[in-house]
Amino acid sequence: MKSVEIVFQDMPTARGRAGQSFFFDPAWVAPCHFHPSPEFNLVLEGEGTYVVAGETLRVRSGTLLWFAPGVAHGIVNVSLDFRMRAMHFDRAFAEIVANRGPRPVGWETSAKSIDPARLVSAKDVLAIDERCAALARVEWPCYAGSPELTARILSTVKAAFALGSRASGSACHPAVARATHLLERDPGLRRRALAQNVGLSEAELSRKFERGVGASLPLYRNRLRVARVAELWSRGERNLTRVAFQAGFGSYSQFHRVFVELTSCPPQEYFFKGQSAQWLSLCHPLPHCA
Repeated sequence: MKSVEIVFQDMPTARGRAGQSFFFDPAWVAPCHFHPSPEFNLVLEGEGTYVVAGETLRVRSGTLLWFAPGVAHGIVNVSLDFRMRAMHFDRAFAEIVANRGPRPVGWETSAKSIDPARLVSAKDVLAIDERCAALARVEWPCYAGSPELTARILSTVKAAFALGSRASGSACHPAVARATHLLERDPGLRRRALAQNVGLSEAELSRKFERGVGASLPLYRNRLRVARVAELWSRGERNLTRVAFQAGFGSYSQFHRVFVELTSCPPQEYFFKGQSAQWLSLCHPLPHCA
């Protein structure tokens, strides 16, 4: 498969809001991207093609997709009748809701989900769609709603994901799944320590990780670090040097270099000069800063 440009796309959840839901609009299609917040897509009608973690995935009515932070995903093309609900959540809130009861295979809120798609029943599609519509009526624009209603939506999505049939490729390799959990907790974890923790050689881990995740270990680690910076920023932290260290970067210069590589935009310009556009980003994807 030919390489695909992947960009960082901040999807901030405004303070006090647990999540935001919106209808897909073809005019909003962004490049293949990753962001700090977990997100689901639910195809209501039509069919289309996604790229998820470097792999092509065909979707149709009833496909439920779950993207954890750091997972690169994008829509390649859709049919004329394509309709899709999308919603992203505050990560800490999503983690609390997800911890209520067992998690289905492939469901993560803070690590890589390598098997992100399920075909769900018409009943579940209707239930999720109706609850998202109720959320849209709570407050407009950007469909911000109460934590209680958002929690019900997330719980419904989780239950539907657990009962749905697998709609994508093979399940995640256990060692890769554990590696992504460990990287999420500590993005600075070195490859040798990571390999020892998951019981593979460094070379074998690198091969399996890139094949399963669609990104090399260093690239995935940097995506998680940048996503952590954006999350801390959205929570009110405005000292980028301090944020960079908290996210696992060894220095501000390293953070600056990685951020520019992933966004084509210096962090000072992205965060400070982009503040006036941040409200818009709640409804529309932020453009790739060039």
